[in-house]
Amino acid sequence: MRKYLYSISTQEKSLVLADQGVFSGCGFIITLLLVRLLSPVEFGVYASLLLFIYFMVSISSAVVIQPFQVTLSKIDNDIEYISFAFCLQLVLILILSIFTFLLLNIGIEILYDLQQSSAIIILYGSCFLLHDFFRKLFLARNVIWKALLIDTISGFIQLGFLSYFLLYSKLALSEVIFILGLSYLPGLFIAIFLSKMVLTIRRNWKTYFLIHVVHGKWLLMTALLQWWANNLFVIASGVLLGATAIGAFRLVQSVFGVLNLLLQTFENYALPLASRLFQSSKESSKEYLRSMSFKGAILVGSLLFVIFLFSEFFIILVAGESYLEYAFLVEGMSLLYFVIFAGYPTRIAIRMMELNHLFFLGYVLSFTFSLMSFQFLLKEWHLWGAIIGLITNQIILFSFWQYALYKNQFVLWR
Repeated sequence: MRKYLYSISTQEKSLVLADQGVFSGCGFIITLLLVRLLSPVEFGVYASLLLFIYFMVSISSAVVIQPFQVTLSKIDNDIEYISFAFCLQLVLILILSIFTFLLLNIGIEILYDLQQSSAIIILYGSCFLLHDFFRKLFLARNVIWKALLIDTISGFIQLGFLSYFLLYSKLALSEVIFILGLSYLPGLFIAIFLSKMVLTIRRNWKTYFLIHVVHGKWLLMTALLQWWANNLFVIASGVLLGATAIGAFRLVQSVFGVLNLLLQTFENYALPLASRLFQSSKESSKEYLRSMSFKGAILVGSLLFVIFLFSEFFIILVAGESYLEYAFLVEGMSLLYFVIFAGYPTRIAIRMMELNHLFFLGYVLSFTFSLMSFQFLLKEWHLWGAIIGLITNQIILFSFWQYALYKNQFVLWR
């Protein structure tokens, strides 16, 4: 029996890794294909659109997904609750679609070129949000193969279409967005079928709604603040420096996003072990976090140092010679990710000690700095100013969390 349970556990871990690999890998390759398929200006517009969709995803996650993930295990009738969550997601998508349409048609000059593509953009955003909902629904219910299935279908359809058009035809940005939106539909039909929903309003829906209001209002405030703290410099660089600048910035961010998998793996592995050690001995957990940080710094630092040294080769390999002038962004992002990794033990310690409210307070401080400094930094140093701002944000976050750990008598570094 023990071997049987272990094999199931191992299989689930493998499926989780496979799904994350398909999801992240397809997203990475799609980005590289789009860089080659679109002009730098068009890719910049696409990057801006994707940034806006991630903004909507953060709202959806706070209002629907995160409360759902926490509450699902406490609900007896999970099919009824899933149906409620799906309908709430549809209502939220309708509200966000109306907001998107109004935003694109109120006469903002920078959005003028997108007005003719309002319907296509809303289609893409809606399908993106629905796919994200079903993916996280299946992960929350621990039916990982279903998440892997819809991720594989959608990802491979997108890769197939974009690869074909890159080789044999030239597409306008609106056509690319339309194809990306349609590519989600087969996976969504399968997801609806697999989820076995019963879409009839039940008396418990009012209770479910109140649960989401109670949990979601705090999560929404935190998610919006975190999104703005992380993206204000990126958005401002697009507004002040043009679409090409934000496209280059988002391209390099996407490429370095592969390292987020390493960071997430580090956190998923280190946090449970550090928490167990913390229960028996503070000093043991400190020693473990220091040791993991030192070993990780050698590995990640070496990789980032190589990327920093060969930044021009790296940017040409990824995006072509048209982006060569933005090789300095690779250097800046290498520095940023080293700072992020250096502060990760502090982040893990905050989670280990269940001081989660400090995440919100930390993002308040970093967002305040961003708001006060972005115009000066971008005016004086352009995209280097954005890099400086993002690095400073991380230093503010980790300094504040380190001070909080000190006040809680948990000093990692002396």
